[in-house]
This record gives sequence, C-alpha cells and structure tokens, in this order.
Amino acid sequence: MEIINFHTHTYRCHHASGTVEEYLKSAAEAGIKVIGISDHAPEPLDSTTCRMPMAELDDYIGEVRSAAEKFPQLDVLLGAEVERFPHFGSFESVRKIYVEEHKFDYLIGAVHPGVYYWEDADTDEGLLEIYRRMVKENIQMIESGLFVCMAHPDIFGAIAGNWQKEYSSLARKLITAACDCKVFLEFNTYGMRKPLRNGRWQYPLLPFWELASEMKAPTVIGIDAHRPQDVSAKWLEAEQLLAELGISPENDKMYELIRNR
Repeated sequence: MEIINFHTHTYRCHHASGTVEEYLKSAAEAGIKVIGISDHAPEPLDSTTCRMPMAELDDYIGEVRSAAEKFPQLDVLLGAEVERFPHFGSFESVRKIYVEEHKFDYLIGAVHPGVYYWEDADTDEGLLEIYRRMVKENIQMIESGLFVCMAHPDIFGAIAGNWQKEYSSLARKLITAACDCKVFLEFNTYGMRKPLRNGRWQYPLLPFWELASEMKAPTVIGIDAHRPQDVSAKWLEAEQLLAELGISPENDKMYELIRNR
C-alpha cells in the first residue's frame, strides 16, 4: 500500500521537533505523495504546557499552507489531533473553530491516559476504571461526527499490565461505535518505537486488534511522527502485522473521504 500518513506533529506541541517544511521535505524524499499535518489542537484554556497554545493556532494554519506551496508534488492536508473533553468545551465549539471558521481538512480524536489519568493507575480496579472512562470518552467523540479517525484507541496499553477479560467487553463497545459510525481506528506505530512495557509494545495492544479484526473495524495505519525522520517509521512492520491479523488498512479510503467532503 502507498504510504499515506495522517498523523504528524511539529515543534509547536512542545514534545515533538521539526517544522512543517522539514516534515514535508522528509516526506518528499521518502516518496510519500500525501501527508497530513495534525499537531495537537490547542485547548481554549491552555491548561497544559505540552500542547500548542491557542495564540499559535493561526500561525500553525499559516505555516502548513505556506509550506505546502513549496512542495507542489505533495498533497498536504491540514489537520489537528483534538483531545478528550471537557478540556475543549463543547463539541460545537470545536466544530465552530476547526470546521466552520478555519476549515480544517480533517480532525483526529484522541484520549490520552498519561495526560489526565496517570495518577489513578496504581491498582487493578483503578486501571479498569481508567479504561471505562477512556472508552466512554472515545465513544462520545466517535458519535459526535467531528472526527474521521480515533488515534491509538488502544493507548490504554501504555499504562495497563496484562490484558484482562474485563478489557475485552470495553474494547468491543469502542469498536462497535466505530463500526456503526464509520469512524476509522488508528493502528499507531509510535508505540512500536517506544520502550517496551511488560515485554510488549505499549501499543498497538494486540488483543484489541484481534477484536478489531473479528469485528471488521475500519482501520488505518498512523505514524504519529514526532520527528521529521519518522514520517514513515514502522509502516512496513505495521502493514505486515495487520495482514497477519486479517486486517486491510484503509488509508486510501480515509483520504478519499477527506477529499470528497
């Protein structure tokens, strides 16, 4: 499959490096023809220092559009990774800012345990409660109709121990919502580039993707690049692993959906 990476960050989020132009240069050198820039959307209240501040939103949009003009061989998409709520206010406020006012090409939804829940992860019951909350919030975002894709829906694995039977029913709820709403779930390769946890990747969490395969969930590969040199990192490994699971990534279909909106 031709590489189409929708998940790319920049220096603006304060935990990645590289300008938009540097990512586009790296993509062009790698033979990539379509790339989405999807840095972390700023929270209106600027409640965290590891995200772009709201004051930079216009500059971010301008940087993406200006850099795209320098690489006419690339189709550059303007996107953002939007965090869980209520930190962003209402879904309607997100629609107004990103869809109506600034006309982003697409939005990725995300729930991050490390940002909001890490302190609750000291017991098995605490972990289970975290996952309940994360699944609930993922489903709310899926059902909002704002997000074409949910980033790393299995990122719970970054804090979880071994897979528990209680996790399967929760994962099924999330996957069912994605299937019903035709929202893509992202097989994220960033977790494959991080230190192992309990002898496994932090994510992708394979029991989750076995369920996704069984339920025929719409799936895309996401690189989640935090450095320009990572614009295609672990793509081939992800593609091979998904094939072994019986999953065909649909990055081309997601691209077609975005461009036909």
